[in-house]
Amino acid sequence: MDKLNIQPDQITYNSMMDGLCLTGHLEEAVELSDSMVDRGLAPNEFNYNVLIDGYCKNRKMDEAMQLFKKMKRNGLQPTTVTYNTLLGGLYCYGRVRAANNLFGEMQAFGPSPDTVAYGTVLNGYCKNGKVEEAVELFESMENAGMIANAYMYSILIHSFFRAGKLGDARKLFNEIPNKGVAPDVVVYNTMINGLFHNVMSLEAEKLIIEMEEKGCLPNARTCDIIIQAFLIAKETD
Repeated sequence: MDKLNIQPDQITYNSMMDGLCLTGHLEEAVELSDSMVDRGLAPNEFNYNVLIDGYCKNRKMDEAMQLFKKMKRNGLQPTTVTYNTLLGGLYCYGRVRAANNLFGEMQAFGPSPDTVAYGTVLNGYCKNGKVEEAVELFESMENAGMIANAYMYSILIHSFFRAGKLGDARKLFNEIPNKGVAPDVVVYNTMINGLFHNVMSLEAEKLIIEMEEKGCLPNARTCDIIIQAFLIAKETD
């Protein structure tokens, strides 16, 4: 671009940095960001978000958090994408306390958490075995004016099954239509898989029929669940 006497702008740098991060060249993306600053271009929110996402995907959470702090020192307001990316990374690598603190900061000073943020925190709690905290968050969402979506229901139902709370899983599943949410194929698959794993084949089979009757078509994952259940049942006969 320099040979053509075309000066790259922040958008150009952002696209190049994103491409480098996506292809696993994080260090080159960081170097490119530094060269942008050397050219007198101040990074914007999008530039920071790309690098933060790159650090998170490469398990470099300390570097991601340092960049987040630098972003704020430079007078930029982190976006919901910034917070959601960091929350996902922190929970993924078991840094629950740091993630909780960040979510608290988001609620108090940052942009209002959206459904992605709540879903990320809910999933983070469940992945780290904190089902009670997940339930509390789920119940608090209504007070915050946030309506749970099918993805959030599937997360919690899956966690109930993992914790051996079959009654809670059933109860939550049955409540979904009353909340104005239509169970999607992911929710049905989660229930069907949980029932098969708990040797409740008849109930699982009824749910498969109900799923089709309500116009929710099975997908490849549904077929995998049914085949696995069939093979397990055959081995135990």
